[in-house]
Amino acid sequence: MTAPRARFWGLQGLTAQELCDLYAYVDGLTTHHAFLVCRDDVPFMLLQTYLPEHDPVGECYEPEPGDVGMHFFLGEHVATREEQWAILLRTFVGFVLGPPSARRIVVEPDVRNARSLAVLEMLGFERGRQITLPDKTAQLAFLDRVRAETTLNRMCANLPRTGVHD
Repeated sequence: MTAPRARFWGLQGLTAQELCDLYAYVDGLTTHHAFLVCRDDVPFMLLQTYLPEHDPVGECYEPEPGDVGMHFFLGEHVATREEQWAILLRTFVGFVLGPPSARRIVVEPDVRNARSLAVLEMLGFERGRQITLPDKTAQLAFLDRVRAETTLNRMCANLPRTGVHD
């Protein structure tokens, strides 16, 4: 979390131990969870999920039943760019939207994080309105299961047969 691209997470000043303690705390909550997603035993992504109604974001929009809040931070590239995005979306569909009660992913990146906004759009997220949170002005975006699966099928149809999308 020390890379310049991690600045939007606001954790760059933490030591490794402080970061571990923070994520242990987050993972101990019943409404927020932290996961380290690996591919071939190599960290691929830090993923956080939360219930929007138990987070400041839930005060800025009306959470719907089945909304799952999410933050993600990609590690160093462990696949080709096309594979990376397909793996990322597959994770969202299979893991975050996996439970039948999960109907829609909600994200709120900083409006200044152009790269994140572009990736979310490519992955099929639909932009909502901008909101003001204590630490940022954020862009709400949403991805429901149908839109996610449609986008994933389109992405995987363009990949070589590597096992990523099988």
